[in-house]
Amino acid sequence: MDAEAVRARAENDHPRALERAEAARAMRATASLLLFIAEEHEHLGHLPIAEAFSEQLQNLVFTGGQSQVDVVLMQSRSHAVRKVFAAAVEFIAA
Repeated sequence: MDAEAVRARAENDHPRALERAEAARAMRATASLLLFIAEEHEHLGHLPIAEAFSEQLQNLVFTGGQSQVDVVLMQSRSHAVRKVFAAAVEFIAA
């Protein structure tokens, strides 16, 4: 995770936090980074984009097993992330 992005979030500078996180993503997408980006887009009211990043996150963590899914859901404050993951878990259970 980019320290500058985390600092910008703490300062409520969400546009800068998002810019730094997306720059870090260009180098390497990790679950924590995709979660951060989804949450920042949601905070800025970019709900379709937040859901798109949530879907990318879902694709990444489901390959790591249920424990990774549980960790993401516990850490996430994002409605978009929870919505996408809940639908996926429901689909898999059916």
